[in-house]
Amino acid sequence: MLQKTFCPLMIWGAVLEFLDLLPSAKQACPLEAEGQSKDVELESVLVSVTWCRKWEATLNFWNGRLTSLWYRAVGVSHSADTAVRCKFSPALALQRKFDFYKFLQRSYVPFARMASAGEAVRSVVLTGYGGYECLKVKPWPMRVLGAGDVQVAVAVCGMNFADLYTRQGLIRALQPPFVLGLECAGEVTAVGGSVEHLRVGDRVLCYQYTGDLYREHVVVPASNCFVLPSCMSYEDGAALAANYLTAYFCVLDIGHMRAGQSILISSCAGGVGWAATQLARSVGPVTIFGTCSAGKHDAVQENGVTYPLNHDSYDKELLKQSPDGVDIIIDNMAGSAFSKNQCLLKPLGRIVLIGANSIMTGSQKLNMWSFLRMWWNTKSVSATNLMQNRVVAGLHLGLVMERQPDRIEAAMKHLFQLYEEGKIKPQIDSIWPLDKVNFHLHVLCA
Repeated sequence: MLQKTFCPLMIWGAVLEFLDLLPSAKQACPLEAEGQSKDVELESVLVSVTWCRKWEATLNFWNGRLTSLWYRAVGVSHSADTAVRCKFSPALALQRKFDFYKFLQRSYVPFARMASAGEAVRSVVLTGYGGYECLKVKPWPMRVLGAGDVQVAVAVCGMNFADLYTRQGLIRALQPPFVLGLECAGEVTAVGGSVEHLRVGDRVLCYQYTGDLYREHVVVPASNCFVLPSCMSYEDGAALAANYLTAYFCVLDIGHMRAGQSILISSCAGGVGWAATQLARSVGPVTIFGTCSAGKHDAVQENGVTYPLNHDSYDKELLKQSPDGVDIIIDNMAGSAFSKNQCLLKPLGRIVLIGANSIMTGSQKLNMWSFLRMWWNTKSVSATNLMQNRVVAGLHLGLVMERQPDRIEAAMKHLFQLYEEGKIKPQIDSIWPLDKVNFHLHVLCA
């Protein structure tokens, strides 16, 4: 593939050589991503060349077309980090002692790496949106290790409702087939050249909201890995990131919960609900309401829920205990309960929407009617409602990871501290081999 795509570039480069307009290495490509300095010392002279506007426009046009063809051929988006720009103007820096083929090699290292096929390892592959039959365990190529990446031998993967959302088509960031999995824990087996804070042998948890972690071995950006405390098991590490980070931002950040306040947690026996209960208790004496099935009331009370509530009558039961409502609500339903919950807020109360469990069917691909029903039931946020002194918010943990990684790092450090202090502890329901992923999904939906 690289031979085919290099061909037009080599021809174009020869044209540039003939015209004495080969751009300087500094202008051509940023090399810091490859661990190389941009300050390449090359002998250059500044030459003034007189071009008529017609020739300049023509050269720019064909240069742009060939560059676009290159990106399309290698399947890489046109980004400022890796793009090679050939700009023509009356004054250009010419590289007299610069080998054109070395220029190609240095400029296109990222593309050569991405085009190379990694080793195939056992992975959980989503072959299409729909039921459990769309998940297959089979060998799937890993991404080749980059300068800012680490390779991890996976000990345990964590399964989340986000995996159900993706399988049924609620989350469609990628087009199948691709590998599922937001989080895992294991041992670092290789590090890229520019990675400084991790080393081979480190025990880490990995979180990547775009998936690709349900594997025996993974390659992930080093920024997505966090060294586990010595007292934390791989199992607890794999169950920590998605659930506890979501709960952290809902309870302590957006919710800004303080001692003496109250909170309603939807599905308090689930992963996020279990974590939110423990994090709420960590701030001091609080009142915790939580919805769950009757058979789980004892378990959630042991975890710290003050008043377990049944799903079908939770609003009435809550108002009996707290007529003024609650200070914070974590809503994972996004259905008719979303409107009902807003009326359960105290003045200056906060509700955070984190999911859409009300439209999940467990085994079928979601259709357009499901999305329309969810939209209809959650369209009740209006200026009039907000003037009732309510805060209505939503949380997408993946976007926090993408746009504010420093917030994720700070939250993870705090979570590790709370774990070491014994204030939080993931509840592991069961552990399954990779080949039994569908059985595990059935348990998660139960």
